[in-house]
Amino acid sequence: MLYVLLLVAGSQPLEGGEAAMGQGFEALFLTASLWFVLAIILLVGGFSGAMPRWAGMSAFFLVPVSAIAAFVAAWWCVPALADTQVGVQGIVLSGTHAEPGATFGGTGEGVLLSLDQRWRAVQLHFEGIPNIATANVNSGNQAVTATIGVFAGSARFRLDRAGRYWLGAGTELLSQTTPLRGLGQLFSSRLAGSRYEFATTLPLSPNHFIETDFAGAPSLSGNIHEVTFFQNGFQVRVSGVETASMMDLSGAYGIRSGRFEYLFGLRSINFAAKFANGSEADRNVGTGVTAAIRFSL
Repeated sequence: MLYVLLLVAGSQPLEGGEAAMGQGFEALFLTASLWFVLAIILLVGGFSGAMPRWAGMSAFFLVPVSAIAAFVAAWWCVPALADTQVGVQGIVLSGTHAEPGATFGGTGEGVLLSLDQRWRAVQLHFEGIPNIATANVNSGNQAVTATIGVFAGSARFRLDRAGRYWLGAGTELLSQTTPLRGLGQLFSSRLAGSRYEFATTLPLSPNHFIETDFAGAPSLSGNIHEVTFFQNGFQVRVSGVETASMMDLSGAYGIRSGRFEYLFGLRSINFAAKFANGSEADRNVGTGVTAAIRFSL
């Protein structure tokens, strides 16, 4: 609710005299209140023990960084350089899934939703999808289909005056569920960690551009769960700790038309996971095509 009020306050026409001063104090109060409430929620969740460790670590980093980004943007912001974009990206990947002693081919597809808030020198970027994207692995015994969920959020800071180069940091969350119906087993995992980004937007002409994003999550961690089902209804559950790292590289050719942007490109993902004892769990490498559309509000 506070964020909605903040957006409403920011969209109002700028008035003059004392009215402009009142609008400034209103925006300052709403901004401070929003992050004050977020900090209270973070503290309550942490001290109550209801918040997972990875969520607490991510929030401990993201809440103050987003607050700093908002106030810096408010200080440097000019209306012509402020932009809110929503978008959707379709992606189709093809690659390999490797386990100790075996490597299989596979494909994956999904649709990512995105939200970007850009100011003069700061950008907040969010993208993700609930646990509905799919990955298909053609193993030697049976075809396996996993469902995948992804969320990434980062604060990016401008490196040059023209706004072509951006450096960012944030958080990455991954979840997957893989049923092995022939064996009566279900595997699932939830991983999270810090994400670092270097993004570029290189203009080719007033309405055409090249966009790249080099992102890495070098230290993801979380839990993996294995459930075995028996015909008598009995279940055996085993849980463990898993660590992983991921590289996410993408490039796209963009066309700007009015308030819309259309992008067509390539994306490559390299994900490697290990068990708590350091042994290799699996590695997934995929490269494919993307198509996206973004709309400026």
